[in-house]
Amino acid sequence: MCSSAVGASIAGREKLDLRKLIRTLARTGQDSDVWPVVLLLFAVLVPAVCLLWFMGAAMRNERLAAQQKLADIYRGQLSSAQVRLQKHWEEKLAELEKLARMNPASAAFARCVIAGGVDSVIIFDEQGRVIYPNTPSGFAAGARELETQWTEACQLEYLSKDLAASAQRYEALAKEATNVNVAARALQAEARCLVQAGQKEAAVRLVNEMLARPRYDQAADPQGRLIVANAELMALELTTDRASPAFQSTAQRLKQRLLDYENPVLAAPQRRFLMKELQRLSPEKMEFPTLAAEELAAQFCDEHPALVRDSVLQGAPIPDLWQFATSDHRVLALVGSEKLLAGMQPTVVPDKLPMHEKIILLPPGVENTAAFVSLPAGPRWPGWRLAVSLQDEKLFDAATEHRTAVYLWTGILMVAAMGVL
Repeated sequence: MCSSAVGASIAGREKLDLRKLIRTLARTGQDSDVWPVVLLLFAVLVPAVCLLWFMGAAMRNERLAAQQKLADIYRGQLSSAQVRLQKHWEEKLAELEKLARMNPASAAFARCVIAGGVDSVIIFDEQGRVIYPNTPSGFAAGARELETQWTEACQLEYLSKDLAASAQRYEALAKEATNVNVAARALQAEARCLVQAGQKEAAVRLVNEMLARPRYDQAADPQGRLIVANAELMALELTTDRASPAFQSTAQRLKQRLLDYENPVLAAPQRRFLMKELQRLSPEKMEFPTLAAEELAAQFCDEHPALVRDSVLQGAPIPDLWQFATSDHRVLALVGSEKLLAGMQPTVVPDKLPMHEKIILLPPGVENTAAFVSLPAGPRWPGWRLAVSLQDEKLFDAATEHRTAVYLWTGILMVAAMGVL
């Protein structure tokens, strides 16, 4: 009951106030002195509103003009970055091309990888055939020399199982052989017989003293495999004390042999196998800077036999990998996105770039919402873009702050003066 009465009282007061307002407006309409004041206020407010609108439009146009001017400046910087990127790319292609032209295929592979900038390369000959990573080349390793003695030694080893006699026959054969491949095969067979006879220390000593001689550095078996490298791996596997000086010496000698890319006999598959086996036997001291490149090149050739040799940068069939070829089509380079961007980023950035600016290289399909302006990276980089991003957008506001402040205060003073008048 009380709330109903209060509500009725409030409604009655609102009606009374409304009637008073209507009577006041009626009396004002009859007073002729009020209308000139209303007209003057109207004459002041309308121009003031229009002035403020024009001032706002002027400030927006000033900001757009400053933005366009800044964009033109940054386009000039990006054009310079395009030139630097193109020059650096041409120098990189020329360097790879020179390395392939001045070195054997295996040595060219190692030098291209160690030079940096690429994860791996594939080397071609003038006819477009892959010559590295290569495969072992089987050949008749002097099989006819001392053929009778060789047959007798094999019969003693495999038929008679007289390992001591067969080891002596292989030793004599190695001394008589004039062909280095036959002599190395005989020493390898002698070591094999000694191992089977339980004379492991004698076999290790034979490998380290006889086969380690420079004469056998390039001796190969009929399958094209480097004999001494396989023999040294066998010696390492037979050595139980892997902390001994003998083990370490043999391991280091085999490591240097695997890193010797001047040796044309050591083929890529044997090199990869021995590198991984050596890492397994002595993981703490065996690092091969070319092993990852060897495996990547082998994987690429196995999975994609029809290799595209285009001089422009393009995506490889393997995810996150890019490929490009030299102008003479002798080298196909493979490089991951991370290494590619890390290698190219310092090239596109000028020496004296302000701290608040950043020039970045964007791969195809990658957008940067913070990019202020961007341009294509160049004909060698289809789909790639160079972009400028501002690290602090307040710096752009500071560039237009002075003029917009002038416009703003001019409008305020004009409106104030009109109000006073």
